[in-house]
Amino acid sequence: MRNTSLFAALLAVVLSSANVDAQVNKSLPYKNPKLSIESRTNDLLSRMSLEEKGSQLMAVQDGNPIRFNDDFFADAENVKKVFGNGINSMQPYFSGIKETVAIRNRIQKYLAEKTKWGIPSIFVDEGQHGLMKPEAT
Repeated sequence: MRNTSLFAALLAVVLSSANVDAQVNKSLPYKNPKLSIESRTNDLLSRMSLEEKGSQLMAVQDGNPIRFNDDFFADAENVKKVFGNGINSMQPYFSGIKETVAIRNRIQKYLAEKTKWGIPSIFVDEGQHGLMKPEAT
């Protein structure tokens, strides 16, 4: 009985500390939409390491050399290797509009929830003379 009580108390401490950490992260100035863009940008850049800033300059093209499909997302280590510090832009190619939206949403969700700063990616599609992708107009 005593072990159960001790375990319950320890579990409560761990869970409450995780909740406090999540609340603190939500209150960081760079995540506050009421502040100016300049204030938010300066705050975020002051927190980022040189490696993290460098990752925001990187671009990835789907299928070169990886495909962002279920197999890719099933390998957590590989996903972390590609998106670990975030990524600036992506030019993914998918077989249709539904797959495109699903994969892009999955990528953005990962970047928002699993990377340190939660910075989304910019998706690049050339459309000046018509987008040459399946199901595009």
